[in-house]
Amino acid sequence: MKSKKTLFSIIGLSVIAVMLNIVLVTPGDTYPGYYSSEKSCGSADSSDCGNLPCLGALLHKKGELGLNDDQVAKLKKLKSSSKKAKIRTSADIQILEIEFKELLDEKSVDKKAVESKIDAIGNLRTQIIKDCVNTKLTARELLTNEQLEKLEKTKKSCDKGTKTPSGNEDKTPQGSSTKNN
Repeated sequence: MKSKKTLFSIIGLSVIAVMLNIVLVTPGDTYPGYYSSEKSCGSADSSDCGNLPCLGALLHKKGELGLNDDQVAKLKKLKSSSKKAKIRTSADIQILEIEFKELLDEKSVDKKAVESKIDAIGNLRTQIIKDCVNTKLTARELLTNEQLEKLEKTKKSCDKGTKTPSGNEDKTPQGSSTKNN
C-alpha cells in the first residue's frame, strides 16, 4: 500500500514538473508579434517577458528610433550577455532534469530529493524570466523619452496590423490575399 502511495506521489510530481516545463519555458513563437520578435512583427526568438520589446526588435528599429552608435553598442552588448546567461541557465536546467529523471528511476525513490530537484528546476526557470525582464528594463533605460514614444507608436501600429514586418504600411484590405491572381 505504501509503495502505491509513493508511486502516485511521484507520478503527481512528474506531472507537475512537466506542467512547469510547459508553462514557464514556452518559446516566444507561442506569443507572436512585435514584443516577442527578433527582427520584425510576427517572428519570434525568445520567451515572452511581458509588454517589453526584445533587444532584437530595438536593434532592428534603430534607424526608426534614432538610436545613436553608443546606444546600439550597449544594446548589442546587453543582448549578447543576456543570451549567454540564458544559455548557461538553460543548460543547468537540462542537467537538473536529467538528475530528476534519474531520481525517479531509482529502485527506492527519495521523495524529498525529487521535490528538491523540482524546486531547483522551478527556481532556475523563474530566474530566466527575471533576467529577461531585467535585461529589457535595462535596455529601456538606455532610450530617451522621445525614443520610448517612437517605440510605443511602432508597437501600437504593429498591434493594429497597420504595418508590415518591414515597417511599411499594409495596403492590403483585411481578409484579402496578398497574392496576385
